[in-house]
Amino acid sequence: MAPTYTVEITFNRAKNLPVADISTLSCDPYILAEAIIPDVEPLKFRTPTIRRNRDPTWDATWLVSGVPASGFKLLMILYDEDPGEPSDDRLGKALARFGPEQMKEGFESMETEYTLQKRRGDLHPYILTYLTALLPGEKLKKHNRVIASVRVLRKDADQKDDLRMYTLGPNRYSRHFSPLIGSIVNKAPRKDANDSDGQTDGQGAALSATTFIANKVQLAGPVPRELRHRFVGYRPFINWMFADSGIAGRILYHGLRRQYRTVYMCDKRTVWGVVDAPDEGKDDGASEALARQFLDMTAWGEGAKLFTYVITLDGEWRFTETGPEFGIDLLSKHSMHADLAKEIAYSGEFFVRPKDAAKEKQLQESEADDAAQKDASRTPKDYELIIDNDSGTYRPKKELLPVLQEWLADARRLGGLGGVRAMDGFDEELKGMKAERAKEKEALTGVKDGDKKGKGKGRMVPVRQGTSVSSISSGQIGRGSVSSGEVEDTLKKMDKPDGEKEKT
Repeated sequence: MAPTYTVEITFNRAKNLPVADISTLSCDPYILAEAIIPDVEPLKFRTPTIRRNRDPTWDATWLVSGVPASGFKLLMILYDEDPGEPSDDRLGKALARFGPEQMKEGFESMETEYTLQKRRGDLHPYILTYLTALLPGEKLKKHNRVIASVRVLRKDADQKDDLRMYTLGPNRYSRHFSPLIGSIVNKAPRKDANDSDGQTDGQGAALSATTFIANKVQLAGPVPRELRHRFVGYRPFINWMFADSGIAGRILYHGLRRQYRTVYMCDKRTVWGVVDAPDEGKDDGASEALARQFLDMTAWGEGAKLFTYVITLDGEWRFTETGPEFGIDLLSKHSMHADLAKEIAYSGEFFVRPKDAAKEKQLQESEADDAAQKDASRTPKDYELIIDNDSGTYRPKKELLPVLQEWLADARRLGGLGGVRAMDGFDEELKGMKAERAKEKEALTGVKDGDKKGKGKGRMVPVRQGTSVSSISSGQIGRGSVSSGEVEDTLKKMDKPDGEKEKT
């Protein structure tokens, strides 16, 4: 097979970007990049957002392995972040091409300028730019550019099977905060475990007890080839939803896409970070650093938290806390986390706990004791990850749990933990552990695991649950509030002959 290479891509900066926010006479830019080769799904990378800056500097690095000797295309689309809006303004795009002559070890293209194509951007930022130039003291900034560097680091080991690119690193992460969602789904008057370590959002503000948090962590690739699962169309509307076809399918598709954008929304509160990954075969402390960051995201096992997760084919781990107070009967938790990807690597639920069962019990019994929480171990080796395949949408194979366990426990990923244990969702021991955590959570929140729709302390938004209606309107999709009950009712009525439909 032809050789492949590892390429380092650095998004250095941009200059002379158009005005997208009239209130600040500036913009909040970020880059959404794609590495493209023929007949393969593009890899994607997003930089953090730089606030109020038309000449932003990112210096964000992306390591891509598996790049073929024939070369690749690098697409860079610049956006202005607009939280709360249906979509972000496109500021322009640039395309860089690297052919066979560049795919040689040691090749460098450092801080090269690429012209942003205005015709590929939205119109109104450029209108605002020209209007801004009319103001006193302002000048018209033309020649919009993005500056990036590309280096071919080394030749990869031979790929045994089909060609594929993957993200090698670094371990970048982001945390997305929503006090509004949290105030709805978590109303219990208690101190949340996320507060125990003084965690803050992207503006340095302390997290409240009701802040809902969504997390993303890029794990070092490659994901094992066998970890590939396609959605299961166990009902007709599931196939319609993933195909974005038919009335019901389109309603579901756009409703879940909107939910994903809401839960993983980027704004001023978003935290961005990078944990350096250790070199292959080495453990130089970076493995512990990633484990520590993961434990911070999961509150070090405090609060009897249970998380829903998806791992994408490129190794991005997305997860949020789950449970009855988080609307456990959403249209599909895992398809939402996957942003309706037809294929993912793995999905299910997980939780973190101390390896020492006695210490875990002591921690749970003293949950309200701040002093006891401070005395809890903050050594990653004292904790283990329990992860399963409990996912109805993708139904990951239990035979592949050992593969998932070995991959996650590698020193390049979560080898800094005291252990990783992958278990089948139907395992009786796992069911017992989850039942115990449910009891502990009930004592903390007052929400029973058996609560039915509408009976819990709170419910997840923007997908509404348990509402009795005769139809699903486009207005509901506009505000992202479609329930599974509403969909079922609509589908049943669509299947009924006209004479059997309910009279209104």
